[in-house]
Amino acid sequence: AAPGAAYEPADEYEDGDVYLYFCGPSIDTLPDLTLASPGAGSGFGAAIEPLGDINGDLFDDIAVGAPWGAGYRGQVFIYLGDISVDATADIVLEGENAEDQFGFSIAGTGDIDGDGEIEFLVGAPGYADNRGRAYLYALADAGAPDVSTDAAPEPGGLAIREIGPNPVTGRLTVKYSVSQPGAVQAD
Repeated sequence: AAPGAAYEPADEYEDGDVYLYFCGPSIDTLPDLTLASPGAGSGFGAAIEPLGDINGDLFDDIAVGAPWGAGYRGQVFIYLGDISVDATADIVLEGENAEDQFGFSIAGTGDIDGDGEIEFLVGAPGYADNRGRAYLYALADAGAPDVSTDAAPEPGGLAIREIGPNPVTGRLTVKYSVSQPGAVQAD
């Protein structure tokens, strides 16, 4: 599937739909599936990420961010691929606090810890007064991140380097996007 997002002029500001075009022998200009925004002003479609096959059913899955949904806590909607994929999210994740903007960025990471499961990152740049936080998830426990970290981790924990200052607040902040890492372990 090749997702694309667009803002709908009839909707309120920052409210989009996501259009899926299924690849095959011929591609036309009509979307094969439309994922509708969960609510006005949610920012649905601000981040779209192909995750690969996170549930092991041989169909690729996608995540769509809505960083201003759920009272600016933010949300990520995960659609599991299937022979008859539909427009209903199979998993919905939400940010921890108001103003987190969870789902502002999403990145499929592959299997970074070698356990056979595909993980993915979700960015929340508004966390802790715009210090930011990144969450690492695996499908097995998609309700709770495998690793969550901010710019001041526990000793020995995973650190996300601060990129600052934030142009809005003037404070140091975690970068506004997450992306697939390179080699994580030296073995």
